[in-house]
Amino acid sequence: MKVVVFLVSVLALIGGYISFSREYGVAYFSRSPEFTIFQDMASDAAVIRLPLSARGMRELFAVCGAVQQGVIYALQPKEIQQVIDGKCLTLSNQALIENPTYSAAYTIKMMSSTTPADIRATMILSQKTSAYESWDAKLRLAKSIELDGAGDPDFDAAIRSDIVFLVQTDGGSTWLANLYARKPKARAILTQTIETRPASEKASFLAKVRAGG
Repeated sequence: MKVVVFLVSVLALIGGYISFSREYGVAYFSRSPEFTIFQDMASDAAVIRLPLSARGMRELFAVCGAVQQGVIYALQPKEIQQVIDGKCLTLSNQALIENPTYSAAYTIKMMSSTTPADIRATMILSQKTSAYESWDAKLRLAKSIELDGAGDPDFDAAIRSDIVFLVQTDGGSTWLANLYARKPKARAILTQTIETRPASEKASFLAKVRAGG
């Protein structure tokens, strides 16, 4: 009996150490300088492991989203962007195996997708699982609002739902005004959707657009 108890204790210690090391590694990584994070994300040799806790996964996916939306990423050749997208896609797929409704993983899977069909499909799944999270909504719109959604009413409805959600708050309305200024192709659906909203929301958005966001 003592041997069994000892073995159980050893296994528990090993499990605790593995869990701690993975969580600590993600926490340390997510708080590293921006360029250090980018180097690790862009390196084939650097291995990034999925953390075990929901908080750790959220931090890691926040890093993926920040890198994929960053200026450094935008200036890189396609090959480097593909390495980063591949790592984030792998991590999101791993997370979805454990939790098929984990919204942040769907959002990063959308960010890491490269074909319009994949972006549309994962955008819809992200919106269904996190309809009222501004972080997810902003990433979804930034990635997908310029895509042609003709023939895909679910995709069009998901975009409009995110616009409606964001325009109701001051911060969200400001972000949409900035999006309007940055992406001319998005202006039609932004205008059409916000035109259906109460007068106060329309006036607030219009004032921010005129002020340059």
